Amino acid sequence: MPVDTFTGAGEVAILATAFVTLITTLATLLYQFVSAGRRHSWEIEAARRHVEVSLQAETERPQLALKVDEAEVKLNAKIDENTEISKAAFVEANHMNEKLKIQNAAFDKLLEVAIGRAEVRNDAAEQRNEISASSIEAVKSTVDDTAE
Repeated sequence: MPVDTFTGAGEVAILATAFVTLITTLATLLYQFVSAGRRHSWEIEAARRHVEVSLQAETERPQLALKVDEAEVKLNAKIDENTEISKAAFVEANHMNEKLKIQNAAFDKLLEVAIGRAEVRNDAAEQRNEISASSIEAVKSTVDDTAE
């Protein structure tokens, strides 16, 4: 009796499922190889770029240090210049303060003289008033004496 290898629809379904599973597994394996290859090439590219950037930084470091030194020298020169300007302004302000003190003292003296003159004038006016008052009293008493 001949043996039938395919006897039913269930066996065909199992065979088809096994075949599809084998193809899917092979496709997944192929995808993983391609993906791993891409990842590996990306990692190699990233490492290459890192090395390039490191080498470029190493070659630019002395130039950058020189630029920093030049900028520091310029900055210190500006600071020194500003310090000199500030010192000159401070000296000028002190001179101005001295001038103001001298002018203030002169004004105080003028004020004292003016006040003194005003007091002298006031005293003179008071004396004139007293003399006038005493003269008026003398005239009144003379007039009273003559009228009696």
